[in-house]
Amino acid sequence: RAVVQAFESIDSPEIVRVLVDSLHDPDPQVRRVAVAVLGESGNSKVAELFREQLMAESSANVRAEIAYRLQFYSEGEFEKGLRYVASHDESAQVRRWADQTLRGLQGARDSGSRPQPIPPAVPEPSHRYP
Repeated sequence: RAVVQAFESIDSPEIVRVLVDSLHDPDPQVRRVAVAVLGESGNSKVAELFREQLMAESSANVRAEIAYRLQFYSEGEFEKGLRYVASHDESAQVRRWADQTLRGLQGARDSGSRPQPIPPAVPEPSHRYP
């Protein structure tokens, strides 16, 4: 019940604050879920948080989640970071998500439309990877 209520009140400043604080939790699973939920919020400040987290995050699963979620935001500031991650990240999974997100953003820019979610080529990033 608490989870459902939390999702229903995702626009609540208190919930957003808790999720943002969770980006610094020692457990990477908590950080990954916080990224997934914040990514669904539609909050325009999320892209900047994700850009910072993408460059500092130690967990490949969390970086992959961030790279996946950034495709839903059209701000261009984070593209430089995504390009770096797409070519330099140690995790092939993270590089793949960053590359797919960049291609989706470029396609949207070329067509003059809003970025559309890219169908995943690997399991949904919000699921645990083997």
